[in-house]
Amino acid sequence: MKPLSYTQLQDRYGGQFVATYKGRVIASAPTSKRLFEKVRDRLGDKDLLIHHVDSKEAVCVYRISSSE
Repeated sequence: MKPLSYTQLQDRYGGQFVATYKGRVIASAPTSKRLFEKVRDRLGDKDLLIHHVDSKEAVCVYRISSSE
């Protein structure tokens, strides 16, 4: 099974926190605290990634500055 693209993650998990292991979602939750409770035994594994998936309706603004 191929890992999900970010667009697919937004379709399924938009607005939630997800834990991925080697590119596959292993847990999701509406808050980071609840997600940590679900994956507590796997914390510290170098292949575990925890992040928030923005909803498709979200508008992200990034400030870019140059250091001269």
